[in-house]
Amino acid sequence: MKQNNNSLIFTLILILFIIQLSQIFNLPFLPSSSQVLSIKDKDSIISQIENKLPELVQKEINFQIHELVMDKIKLNSKIDLVKNQQTLSPISNNSILKVGFSIINKTTFKKKLQSFQQKPENKNTPKIDLKKKLITELHKHYAVIEVCKREEIQKSDNFIEQLRHFKKRAFLSELIRNNVKSITPTDVENYYRKNLSLYEKGEKYSFITIQSNNRKDLMKISNIKLFDQSILQKNIFNERVDSSIAYAFIQSLSLLQVGELSPVLRHNNSFFILKKTKDQQKFYTSIQEVLPFIQKHLTHSRIRNFLQKTSNPIRFKHSVNKQNNTYTIDNKIINPSSLQIAKEILPPAFLAPIINSPEENSLLNLQLDLIFIALFKHPEDFSTIVVQKTQVKTNDYKEILMIQSKRDSIFNSVRVTELEMKEFYNKNPNRFVQTQGELSSHIFITNKSKALEILNQAMMDPKNFSLLAKEHSEEKKTANFGGDMRYLDKKSITDKMNQAVKTLSEGEVYSYLIESPSPKGFHILKFEKTMATKIVAFEEVKAKLHQWIIERKKAISFSEFISNAIKKYPIQIDESELAKI
Repeated sequence: MKQNNNSLIFTLILILFIIQLSQIFNLPFLPSSSQVLSIKDKDSIISQIENKLPELVQKEINFQIHELVMDKIKLNSKIDLVKNQQTLSPISNNSILKVGFSIINKTTFKKKLQSFQQKPENKNTPKIDLKKKLITELHKHYAVIEVCKREEIQKSDNFIEQLRHFKKRAFLSELIRNNVKSITPTDVENYYRKNLSLYEKGEKYSFITIQSNNRKDLMKISNIKLFDQSILQKNIFNERVDSSIAYAFIQSLSLLQVGELSPVLRHNNSFFILKKTKDQQKFYTSIQEVLPFIQKHLTHSRIRNFLQKTSNPIRFKHSVNKQNNTYTIDNKIINPSSLQIAKEILPPAFLAPIINSPEENSLLNLQLDLIFIALFKHPEDFSTIVVQKTQVKTNDYKEILMIQSKRDSIFNSVRVTELEMKEFYNKNPNRFVQTQGELSSHIFITNKSKALEILNQAMMDPKNFSLLAKEHSEEKKTANFGGDMRYLDKKSITDKMNQAVKTLSEGEVYSYLIESPSPKGFHILKFEKTMATKIVAFEEVKAKLHQWIIERKKAISFSEFISNAIKKYPIQIDESELAKI
């Protein structure tokens, strides 16, 4: 095809050249019948064409060679690019493993190896075996990832929305962790001292009283000297809390200076004179008591201020409006999921003050929405380390989400028919054998007198035991089933109960109460019968059998999927670099 094109081009050039010659020499390209060239003219034209032709042909050949060389260079570049994508280049890209287009570098492998080593089941595993085990896990992981990428699972709307939601969560978490300082004991103490008046509980008073039933006796005490020398009953109170002092005393003491006496005061049919010994002192709720409150307040304040400071510059870049306590950004109602993300990430101490305030909730939602808009449109507005950490977490979650999505897709495709269940049931009869056992019943009553009364009734008419259990037993798990102990937790069945049942014949009621330590009460026992070995009917195990088979098929299907994936995407290992780790 290339040769035909070259011939055609050459022919066209030759024709054009002849036409140009004819125009130069005023010669017609195709002479008419009336114009006959002389032999001399023909020879002249032919001679000129022959002189020019080699030069033209050479130029065309050179041009074609140049085009072929350029095409070859482009083709080689494409081939080299594909080869580079398919071959490990540990020197150039520091890679150590490769599965499909997924490349694991040395740093990533070391981190994964350290994390893998911390697992309890791997702690005593030799390093060489640990590497092999990790490589096997990584091969499975990235082979599945390659299949998921090929199937474009990550392009579904649901997947994109879930990943976007996670990225917001990761970003908000990193943003606050890197910008909002945690609350320290010093912060709490400084806040407590600065706002001490908020925690004032009252005042403490120090004073001495002289008490008498006769007002006249106290009226004689007119100065400090007489007060000190008085032989009447005295009581000393040092830093007494105001809540424990009579209101009349507090009123008087608050007006006195240290060392002054109060007028005669009446309280509870007695008379008193007070001497103030110290200035009253305020006392406060201890810092230990208010610590949780202060921590909540500081947490809320710091995060709230940070979000406001961060969102304000972004707000000026958009049209933000409010109507009926609802904000819009560029004429779009704010996304309520932003507030939900805050509830998932932010500490309860932050949310507590605003949880019952629609206005505060709406404002917080606006601020978060603005921040998330900036994250996706202008990530450069935020700290590089925050954006990088967010992206690393998002990439890791993306892989997890891809595997989960594929696994769910496989699981949802698994079906179990009744024919399959019956076939399994018939082929595995030993799985459905109910072994020989002893069937017993009980009645549980907390009150001993009532328990004795019911015991007497049961012994008089053992056949009526089931009805008595339904009417009187306080154990809800078994009462509705006539006291059937198969519905009772094994922990609730004591050794004494087992020993008592062994002494009974079928249908016999035990003649004593069995005391129960927990819950406290008394058991009345009856041995019903010995149950013979039998194969449980298909209909009785159908539901459990369906669940068991479907879980088994899910596991097999996913295991087969992984096996096919690792066959399709073999792992490449740089053994020399692996040995150095």
